[in-house]
Amino acid sequence: PPSSAQVVKVGFYPVSLYELDMGSNTYYVDMYVWLRWKGDIDPTASLEFTNMVEEWGKQMEPIHSEPKVLADGSKYQILKVEGRFVQAFSLLDFPLDRQQLSITVEDSVNSNDVLAFEVDQESSGIGAKLKIPGWSLTGWSARSLVHNYGSTLGEDAAPSQYSAAEFSLNIERPISYFYWKLLMPLVIV
Repeated sequence: PPSSAQVVKVGFYPVSLYELDMGSNTYYVDMYVWLRWKGDIDPTASLEFTNMVEEWGKQMEPIHSEPKVLADGSKYQILKVEGRFVQAFSLLDFPLDRQQLSITVEDSVNSNDVLAFEVDQESSGIGAKLKIPGWSLTGWSARSLVHNYGSTLGEDAAPSQYSAAEFSLNIERPISYFYWKLLMPLVIV
C-alpha cells in the first residue's frame, strides 16, 4: 500500500452458503467480516461489497456499537453480513467444473492512497459446518488488490483507484455427481 494510506486489516469467515444458482450466477452468503485499523478513518462507515446484488436485501450489522480499542491501540469492528452475491460462472468443464465464489469489499469513499485493505490471512477461514449441496469445498483464497476504474467518475482528477480485498471459496463438483446425475440415467435409458 502507498505510504500515505491508512492500512486496514480485513478478515472473512463465511459460516453458510446457500441458494447457489448457476442460472443467475448468484449465491447467498452468511458470514463475519472484521476490520482492524489505526487512524482516524472508520472503514466500516464506507465499506461496500462490490459484487453484492439486491442491496435492499443486504443485512450488515456491527457486533459492537462502537469500534473496540485493542491493547495495541488499534480499533476493531466485526460485522455480521448476509446477502446475495454475483459471480460469473464458467461452465466450460461441465459437469466436472470448478468454481470460485468470491466476496469483494472496497472502500466507496477513500481512494487507494488514503485507505488500503490488507487481508488478515491468519484469522480468515471458513466455518466447519459450511457445506454446499452437490459440491465439494476444496479450500479458500484471499488477496488484496487495487480496483482501477479507468475513469475520473466525473471529477476533475486522475482516474480513480480504490483498495479492495477479495475472499474466494473454491468448489468443484464431485465425480459422483457425473455418475449419478448424468451417466446413470443414460445407462438406464
